[in-house]
Amino acid sequence: MKNGKLITFLKNKFFKNELNELEKLKKENIINSYTIALNYEKLNLQHFQLNFKLKNYQSTQKIINFFKNHKNATFATISIGKYDLSIELIVKTNAELKTIIKEQTDSQLVII
Repeated sequence: MKNGKLITFLKNKFFKNELNELEKLKKENIINSYTIALNYEKLNLQHFQLNFKLKNYQSTQKIINFFKNHKNATFATISIGKYDLSIELIVKTNAELKTIIKEQTDSQLVII
């Protein structure tokens, strides 16, 4: 779920007044930004982070583009640590996660 859709969902379902107040404070430059830490279990969702150690660094942008347009992807990070790339996903089931990984490997972006 992309951030804009997530904020709209939360406003309509749970926190309409609270999120409106945060947006007001942001528009008035009282706060610069804010984050929301969700309890995905309460929403019957699961959060996963896929870490990639790449053999071919030139595939980094292709992988990011694949997930950029994926409805379950929420975040991508290129790093200099143990892993080269991390992708965060929100899914309903482990089977859905396996399907996403299969889609990604079938597209021959990366072999996991």
